[in-house]
Amino acid sequence: MALLFDSVAKSTSICSLSVGNEGSTNRNRIGSLGAKSLSNLLQRNHLISLLDIRNLNIGFEYLQIMAEGFAKSNSLVYINLSRNEITAEASQILSQALLKKAIEGLDLSLNPLGDLGVRQICQLMIHGSHRLVRIDLSNCSFSNQVGNNLFSAIVGKSNNLIRLNIAGNLFGQ
Repeated sequence: MALLFDSVAKSTSICSLSVGNEGSTNRNRIGSLGAKSLSNLLQRNHLISLLDIRNLNIGFEYLQIMAEGFAKSNSLVYINLSRNEITAEASQILSQALLKKAIEGLDLSLNPLGDLGVRQICQLMIHGSHRLVRIDLSNCSFSNQVGNNLFSAIVGKSNNLIRLNIAGNLFGQ
């Protein structure tokens, strides 16, 4: 994947990049070299606004490598990170990287964020300089209590939110 990202970095026209896997099939893998190349691509390419890297088994290790690219990108507005084994620890890194970004959409569905990870996303919503209009936190294993924190974050700062998906979590348990 590193070779692909290095080639895309030379493009002067690509504004949407999708290398994620559909469904539960894990064909594409990012690896550490791919994560570093993607980070470099996001820092250099000022056109890519939509990034779909779902289901690549990114986890903490590779997200940590890519965080600098997210933080330094001037064009990203939508990121699909669904089904990537992103935990609370990785969510903290992601939230810090996106804090000053103008992100409009974030898909973290089907990641084991848990209560602590969703709290990190709530902090991003409250303190970030973005304008989130779409967020997907479905099947992220968070509870009623954190759901209330999420709703407070929405009412407090994210009044631009148009779409919120929180299906499949632990409400009422």
